[in-house]
Amino acid sequence: MYLITIDRDSGRPLGRQIVESVIEGIEGGSIGPGDPLPATRRLAAELGVSRFTAEQAYEELWAEGYVEARQGSATRVRMRPPAARPPASGLSVGSPESFLREGLEEVLGTAYEAARPPRALKPGDLDFGRFNLDPRLYPVMDFRRALDKVLAADPAEALSYGPPAGNLRLRAAIAKRMTEHGVATGPEGVVITDGALHGLDLVFRLLLSPGGSFLCESLTFPGAIVLGRVSGLRAIGVAMDGEGIVAKDLVAAYDREVASGRPAPSVLYTMPSFHNPTGSLQGQARREAVLAACSKRNIVVVEDCFEEELGFSGKRAKPLAAMDGEGRVIYAGSFSKVLFPGVRTGWLATTSAFAERLARLRAATGVAGNSLSQAALAEFMESGAYEAHVRRLNRAFARRFERAVEVFGREVPAALARLRLPAGGYLLWAELLPGRGLSGRSAAEVEARVVSACADAGLVVAPGSPFWPGEVGGPCLRLSIAGRDEAEIEEGLGRLGRAVRAALSGFA
Repeated sequence: MYLITIDRDSGRPLGRQIVESVIEGIEGGSIGPGDPLPATRRLAAELGVSRFTAEQAYEELWAEGYVEARQGSATRVRMRPPAARPPASGLSVGSPESFLREGLEEVLGTAYEAARPPRALKPGDLDFGRFNLDPRLYPVMDFRRALDKVLAADPAEALSYGPPAGNLRLRAAIAKRMTEHGVATGPEGVVITDGALHGLDLVFRLLLSPGGSFLCESLTFPGAIVLGRVSGLRAIGVAMDGEGIVAKDLVAAYDREVASGRPAPSVLYTMPSFHNPTGSLQGQARREAVLAACSKRNIVVVEDCFEEELGFSGKRAKPLAAMDGEGRVIYAGSFSKVLFPGVRTGWLATTSAFAERLARLRAATGVAGNSLSQAALAEFMESGAYEAHVRRLNRAFARRFERAVEVFGREVPAALARLRLPAGGYLLWAELLPGRGLSGRSAAEVEARVVSACADAGLVVAPGSPFWPGEVGGPCLRLSIAGRDEAEIEEGLGRLGRAVRAALSGFA
């Protein structure tokens, strides 16, 4: 009979050692199918453990499929089917992952890596890569008071499923805030989402079919590009200038798709206010031209206004949704970049009829959002705390923004990197080696060289290549000052200047 052994000096749980000893015997062939194991009373006595430990070990072996037990009979080794040999791809035949749509594995890997921190930060490192608001500016006490109030008032409602469209008080507060920005809407036209990207996913599902396409700025939010690929859609980039998307180039991109025989793109995803990654701001005349072009070609516009509140530079323009007389524009908002990302709450504002369809899809794919956070946000906005927080945020980032632009100009050699001056927001877009040839080197290679030098200097930055929906226009970096104060901006951009010199000086 096979001898089950344990090692009391190993420090490992005795029950688990029994399990592993039996498995070793089975897989090594010392115990075969149908062989009995010692009764738990006998095993406990032989090993000097409690009977409870022996019984738990046998239950674990049963749960893992190694043994079978019948009432009044000994516990016996179970006949197990032969292990399937995995194919060369590494995916088990018949397993869910073996059915992944072709090309999706790479897309999912890209999305996962983009969502993770750029790398583990060491003490003293400065992160200019992630777009996370400075936790030192979080209105923690005000939000805690809002949470306490809604839990005290009606805990059952705050902790239950909410309506698919979202908390009515929050939708009303958002509609009121949007009306102040010139967008006339009511709570019936607002649907709460789990952030702007979730809202874009809902819109894509309703309006586009796999194999279709959507228009976007060329540059754009990488999350939108990856979402499109996951949904079987192509992102068609439209040329930009310093003011954002160019209307005539939008028309040209649309017409090229139609002329090619492919389905006409029916959605434009755009960020006209403090664009990610360039920080550009479309003027009113440009917005009118873009909206007119979309109207003529019957294109629905998704206006991502994730930084709409950050007009600390004094430059503003009415949202496209405020100029829309056809119900063509879907306004996508988010609290993640103004309040804190962990709240995971955004919204879509549209016609009441389309909002109803969005809510139905929301119910079909996720039931509803987080009732507690939505109720707290409603209380937070109604109390005036949100407005006060936005004012504090704008004052803080007016100073940080001014410092960032000044320090970049002083510390980073203009011959090696040029800053595209943003109109507001948290983001800086730096073009590397402006106006110089790369002598056969790719943009990604140049970016990687600078990113590595920055890492050596204790600075995390984001390479620019993922922001292009098509052909990469040149090596760039995106720098986020969202989480940094003035002293950290000074230090970080000083490190950037030294890293750029080390990586690119003498670059042929």
